[in-house]
Amino acid sequence: MFDVNGVSERIHNARIKKNMTQSNLADELGVSFQAISNWERGNSLPDISKYEDLCRILDINLEELLGFGAESKTVSKILKSKNHEETAPVTVEEIVPIAPILPPEDLKDTLRMQKEQYNMETGLMELLGLVPFLDQQTINEMMENAVPEDISELIAAAPFLSKENMRKLLEVWLRNKPEDEKVSPDSLIALAPFLDREMFEMLPDHVEMEKNDIHQIMALAPFASKKSLKKLLEKAGKI
Repeated sequence: MFDVNGVSERIHNARIKKNMTQSNLADELGVSFQAISNWERGNSLPDISKYEDLCRILDINLEELLGFGAESKTVSKILKSKNHEETAPVTVEEIVPIAPILPPEDLKDTLRMQKEQYNMETGLMELLGLVPFLDQQTINEMMENAVPEDISELIAAAPFLSKENMRKLLEVWLRNKPEDEKVSPDSLIALAPFLDREMFEMLPDHVEMEKNDIHQIMALAPFASKKSLKKLLEKAGKI
C-alpha cells in the first residue's frame, strides 16, 4: 500500500523547497488550501489526476513524490495510458494498492481495460480488495470471471455478490475443488444466508456433518429444502 506519511512529507518538503505557501500551491493546482493541508498531514492523498501537475509545479518526478516502490510504477502506467502513450497493461494485483487515489470512474475504466486485455480468470481475493471503491454494477462485472480458491473466499465475497454471480462462483468452486475436500458445517452456516434454495441444494453432498449435532441442523434448517435437510440429517446420524 501507499506510504501515506512518506508522500505527505515529500509534498511538504518539496513545497517548502520551492518557497511556496499552501495557498500558493492550492492556487496552482486549482484546489483549496485545506486540501493541501490534508495532504501534508497525511489525512488524505491527491487523486491520480493531480500527480502530473503536482510534480511539474514542485519540480520533482513521480518517483521522488511517491517513492520508488511498485505503486509509483503503477501510477506511471495509468497516467501513460490516460495520455494514450503505449504502456504495459495494469493488472488487478497492481491496482489494489493504489485504488484509494483513483477516482471511481478512472478505477472502473482501468479495470474494464484490464478485463478486455487479459480476458482471463482473476483471483477472488484480489477483487475483494477493490470492493470499497466500486459500485455494485462494476463489482458484478469484475466478479464474473473470478475463481474462488476455497469456500472461505466465497464467504468473504458473498455480501457483495449478485445472486447470479454467487451461483456462478459456487459452481466454479465445486467444479474445481478436490473431490475429497469437504465443507464444514460452520462454513455452510456462514454461507447459507446468501444462497437461495436451489444453490443450497448443491452443497449437502459435500458437507461433513458432525454426528448427532442437532444445533448445526437447527442453524441450517431455515435455508434448506426438505430434500437438503434430509441429507444433512442423514449425515448427522439423525435418521
